[in-house]
Amino acid sequence: MKFQTINGWTKEKMKVAIRAGNNGKRAFDPQEHVCRYLTPDGNRCAVGCFLPDGHPGQSYEGTTIGLLNEYPELKKKMPLSPEALRRLQKVHDSHISARDALDMRDVLCEWIDKNVEDGK
Repeated sequence: MKFQTINGWTKEKMKVAIRAGNNGKRAFDPQEHVCRYLTPDGNRCAVGCFLPDGHPGQSYEGTTIGLLNEYPELKKKMPLSPEALRRLQKVHDSHISARDALDMRDVLCEWIDKNVEDGK
């Protein structure tokens, strides 16, 4: 099953946002030892790449589903359904194996290529 893009997004726009927002590594805050939607150095996680600049959700601590429940207006700005975003974020958060040597942006774009199709 493939997820479809929504809200005017395309697979290509998603990849551009990921390459612009992520620096190639997990968005990990070494001070707090947790993943962040936006780290102090400006790196963004998978879902963080789709959050508008300055949105309070950038400092939210919790799951993707929790983020979208806390800020329901974000659902109209996201490129995928909450479930698809949860799965994309899981790819980011679980990137701690031998694949760590790979660029996070490439890993996320690979997931998009395999699991997403442009909506109608």
